[in-house]
Amino acid sequence: MHKPQEIARIVRRNLDVVLPFGQQSAVTDGDTEVEADRALIEIGTDLRLLDDMLGIAEQLKASGYPPLGFVLQADGERLDLHFRDMTNKLMHARRFDWRHGDCPVVVCTPSRMDRWQSAEVVLNALATLCDHVLP
Repeated sequence: MHKPQEIARIVRRNLDVVLPFGQQSAVTDGDTEVEADRALIEIGTDLRLLDDMLGIAEQLKASGYPPLGFVLQADGERLDLHFRDMTNKLMHARRFDWRHGDCPVVVCTPSRMDRWQSAEVVLNALATLCDHVLP
């Protein structure tokens, strides 16, 4: 299995794809969006793996770390989106919709809407979190 530092390096490399794509004012290249979508899925998977190895979610919860966005539940309730749930949403999204700009957001749409309708991840908040927690 990979060491945490190697996985963190992959997360950072994928953030280097996701953040510039999200900050664009207009997207003209569909291949770039496919690459950014792939990078997001890998970020979710790799952060989940690091959480399993290092207990990141528990550390963040204990410190009162702020949410990374929000999730809209199936019943319409809006809840804060914290680390572990964010990784799940990235991994299990059927589709990503991008809100480009200075503070980019990715909206995750699930393949099944019986538990949640959508989740919004603030990409700058994700990048800041990675700066704080990655080895």
